[in-house]
Amino acid sequence: MPQSKKKADCGDHIDRITDLPCNVIDGILKHLNIRELVGTSILSRKWRYMWISVPQLRFDEEFFYMCELHHQGPEISRIMMKVLMHYSGPLYKFTLCLPSDFMQIDCLDKLIMFLSTSDIKVLELLNLGVETLSYQMPSYVFSCWELTKFELYGFEVSIPPNFCGLKRLLDLQLHLVTFESGALEKLISGCPSLEKLTISFCSGFECIDFSAPTLKVLRINSEGNNIKTISLKNAKNLIDFTLLDRWDENDETVRASCLIQSLPKIRRLVMKTYFYYKILSAQGAIQQSLLDSLSSLEYLKFAGTSLCEREGLLYIVSVLPSTPNLVELVIKSRTS
Repeated sequence: MPQSKKKADCGDHIDRITDLPCNVIDGILKHLNIRELVGTSILSRKWRYMWISVPQLRFDEEFFYMCELHHQGPEISRIMMKVLMHYSGPLYKFTLCLPSDFMQIDCLDKLIMFLSTSDIKVLELLNLGVETLSYQMPSYVFSCWELTKFELYGFEVSIPPNFCGLKRLLDLQLHLVTFESGALEKLISGCPSLEKLTISFCSGFECIDFSAPTLKVLRINSEGNNIKTISLKNAKNLIDFTLLDRWDENDETVRASCLIQSLPKIRRLVMKTYFYYKILSAQGAIQQSLLDSLSSLEYLKFAGTSLCEREGLLYIVSVLPSTPNLVELVIKSRTS
């Protein structure tokens, strides 16, 4: 066989996976689930230990489903801890997504304690089975000093007495979280850099009144929960505000006066139509304060509008002259 032909044959067997640039390998690994990630260790000698240094890990529903085919709950917990113990980091993002039919995770305390010793920056803890099984959030989570984003779904939360705050936290998302009395206020006040806050279907408090001078985005969805008052007088930099709530219509105008004080800088606003209408029907000072606050709006969404009611439609039309900078208007009907 000619020499040139031999060289061509050798070239056809180049280990192209091993020779991929590091940035390409990192891009591949960060998009794999945990099962696929660990599986890359058999690709080649170079890939054998690459998975233990990927900066993000995700134990999602697919992971639990695959494990339950061959293991029981306690064994699944041991597998999770074994993966973490082999990990050499740095670990910047961690996601735990407990499926609705998973009834136990006995390593939750150890898992959170491990994360608190790393430089974790993004933490997502989701209990999708909150209706059947509730978990108390381990206090170690409040020792994750480097967190910049924290999402919590379906857990019970109490704040430890020695809580020193999450000084770097920028984005906090709370969904179906049950708070011990006073815990929400203590958590928010311990996040002096917070810019984005989402409170959705949470419980354990009747009032929202906290100091958040750096807050820019606030989204509250408390429909069905008993929130009596919302005060944003210490959120002067708020530019994006969503409020979906079921307040007693007789008290709405009183509560609205607390909100109006924080609206002058608002650029994006989402509320129920009837909420606006009640304010517009209020005394002149409150009404004028609302109209003045709309002058900076660029996005306005009316939720829960009845397109069959002439009163609501006329109100929407009457508001538009007070929004000279409006770019987008969204009207969502509450009827089919």
